[in-house]
Amino acid sequence: MSRFPIPSFSHSGEDLLLHKLFLGRQSGFYVDVGCCHPSDYSNTYILYMLGWRGVVIDADPTFLGDYKTVRPNDIVVHSGVGEIPGEQTLYTFQDRCLNTLDPAVAQDYAAKGNAADHMIRVPVDRLASILRKVRPPKIDLMNVDVEGFDLQVLRSNSWNEFRPEVLAIEDHELLLDDVPRSSTYQYLKSLGYALHSKVNYTSVYISSR
Repeated sequence: MSRFPIPSFSHSGEDLLLHKLFLGRQSGFYVDVGCCHPSDYSNTYILYMLGWRGVVIDADPTFLGDYKTVRPNDIVVHSGVGEIPGEQTLYTFQDRCLNTLDPAVAQDYAAKGNAADHMIRVPVDRLASILRKVRPPKIDLMNVDVEGFDLQVLRSNSWNEFRPEVLAIEDHELLLDDVPRSSTYQYLKSLGYALHSKVNYTSVYISSR
């Protein structure tokens, strides 16, 4: 029997790992924070194509309208996510997937010759508050990619209410020869998540509870 390759839409093939972790499950629910484009560099698009559904969240409205065409069954939320609700400055770049609410990250990009092209004020809410409005079913996967604000996103969740089975999160701190140095690793370990694997900058955790 011939086997056809599964296409990858992620930056470094993370979606193929997630597909394998869920054993090709034909349905499920994801929360994608910092979703950016509906298919390009997306860790959740392959799951959508399989029949999954979820809530996609981004502070930048640029691509959110495209979800109505490409992923019409997802719930789309225009908001930044952080510990302090209100408004914050979003630094946007020509590559919109580099957008960040973290001024230190924006300064680092600028020092490397990639300065933000705009600064816009955007709404910010806690992840738990957003999810209470959405009222999701059991969350199978939470994907977080917000350029330096990732730990803030995690800390803004209510883990007793919304506990995904698998977490995929961008973490530039996590090094394979010194995993404990990562603040994200330490935080998730305290919540009962075990590090499963690392694909480029994305670390994948599985709930051990």
